[in-house]
Amino acid sequence: MRLLLAPEDIRTNAFVSVYSPIRQATPELAEHPKLAALVARKTPVPAGVPLRVLECSLPFVVCAVIEPGGSEAGPIILDLREVQLCRIGDAFVNAIVSFEASDCEDEDDCPDDGMLF
Repeated sequence: MRLLLAPEDIRTNAFVSVYSPIRQATPELAEHPKLAALVARKTPVPAGVPLRVLECSLPFVVCAVIEPGGSEAGPIILDLREVQLCRIGDAFVNAIVSFEASDCEDEDDCPDDGMLF
């Protein structure tokens, strides 16, 4: 299975994630910090966040962010000239979907020991 997706391989309802931003910094830009900052743009979501493709009209892809519990947020629009997408497996998505938020409604009911588990 190929990890990185070519733009023409992106399909509706596919699960993807941002693999990395595409930076087009040249040696000339590296010498000028103010110009280099223009090239190193941030992506709307960090790498590794699971997304479901809603629609694709190259070079743009409309995605929903998969949230714990299975709900979706968004939409977000990615420009494939600025980010590379990779395919993610169903098991990865299911791990996020099956994650349940804490049932603590009152701070007194929740443990406050700094432990994650």
